[in-house]
Amino acid sequence: MTEPIESPIAQRVELLGIARDGDTLVAALYDPADDRVHLVRDGESIAGVDVKKVEANRVLLAKGDRVRTLSLNAPRPPIANSRSADKPAGSDGAASKASEPNSGGGEG
Repeated sequence: MTEPIESPIAQRVELLGIARDGDTLVAALYDPADDRVHLVRDGESIAGVDVKKVEANRVLLAKGDRVRTLSLNAPRPPIANSRSADKPAGSDGAASKASEPNSGGGEG
């Protein structure tokens, strides 16, 4: 049985994505503490936590016999101050104002 990892990095990092680099899978882990994205592969470590395995849809982090799984299909917490998904880009009226003809009579 595995126990949760107590390392702060393991508790706060988010899995952003996984990409293939040749025959190797690379995981993009976001650490809000330093506001950086770390690209990691099998066997590498990040802040004292080992990247045990990068798979197609998840990453296994290990510290000793403790393992934590970060999954791509796990729900993410909402992002503060994000735009509404229902509001299309440019719907604040700025684009429509820029395309309106000049009615100030400044030509001439």
